[in-house]
Amino acid sequence: MKFISFLKAREGIERDRFQDWFLVQGVAGLPGKVPGLTGLVVNRVIDPPTHRPRRAYEEALQGRGYDAVLECWTEGGEDFARAVAELNALGLADWISRRDEYEVDQTIIVERGMPCSEGVTPGIKYIGRLLFHSDLPESAARRSWAIHGELAANTFLKMTKYVQNFVKAALAADAPQASGMPQLYFDRIEDYMETPVGGHERISHDLRHLIRSGIRLYTIEHVLKAPQASAARLRSQAAH
Repeated sequence: MKFISFLKAREGIERDRFQDWFLVQGVAGLPGKVPGLTGLVVNRVIDPPTHRPRRAYEEALQGRGYDAVLECWTEGGEDFARAVAELNALGLADWISRRDEYEVDQTIIVERGMPCSEGVTPGIKYIGRLLFHSDLPESAARRSWAIHGELAANTFLKMTKYVQNFVKAALAADAPQASGMPQLYFDRIEDYMETPVGGHERISHDLRHLIRSGIRLYTIEHVLKAPQASAARLRSQAAH
């Protein structure tokens, strides 16, 4: 199982201060306390590049938006609940004003780089939280997103990894609606910008048929426990 949590620090707490606490004193001890935790990643949110392409669906974030995105892979739902309880016991609520959590179904679309290893992943990781059009049944949405994944793989030729997380459930009634959470990895933001002629336009046009609204975050990935290979369904690799 996989869970994704979007965390926003309280007003007045600097982003770097919260991120440092969360990494060093918050989640660092979780692998030793939760045996069923099979993977653990913290994504430190950074300011978006000024020259990034904007999508028509993109919503404006209030203030600086989220400050961290946590990814947990577990053997069962009770293991994630235990991880949350451990974080609560450490006083996470004193640091954050919002925590939006989701259970997701992960599919790795492209993996052209080195396998996931512990430490700071080189480069930049883009994370989206998307809401698909309401008239799309789940089967159609999954099929359309899979087709879009093939387009993305053939457009972002310097993308090192691409993961699609289909949302199975929000874990709180007040969590923003979401359908899918893409994760794209690049060595440099310039590699995201570089596509064949008309590449970004084709991506934007294709997304109009799938996405109603969404947000985009740019992050640096910190892998505290590399997820086990069995936790992901590998659909295609560097052949793209």
